[in-house]
Amino acid sequence: MTMIRVRDAAGRFRSSTDGGVAIMFGLTFLVLLGAVALAVDGARTYNAQGRVMAALDAAALAGAKLLAEDNAQASDVNLTVQKYFDAYMKQQNRPDIRVAPLNIVTDTTTKTVVATADGKIAATIGKAV
Repeated sequence: MTMIRVRDAAGRFRSSTDGGVAIMFGLTFLVLLGAVALAVDGARTYNAQGRVMAALDAAALAGAKLLAEDNAQASDVNLTVQKYFDAYMKQQNRPDIRVAPLNIVTDTTTKTVVATADGKIAATIGKAV
């Protein structure tokens, strides 16, 4: 007798169309929320990358200017590049951007300065999804 009731209940459940919209809305909402999270975090990452690149450019130019005008030592140029970068990033007031120590290569013979950095930015919405 109970087996018949379970079979009947399962049949009614399968043939019922009530609540289908709610289930579709819930599934679609989750996908949409994930897309929004990806867009927001991607935009923040792109913005942070631009700020770090601008800081690196300004710092490398300051180091190259010191190298060209004062014929400074590589260690002095590297220190100047690091100071300029730190000052520029502090001015940006973005504590969520974490940058590893700069990799600065100064060539005194060709008077070139190359500065590179690796960084991380924490996800905001993406870590909640």
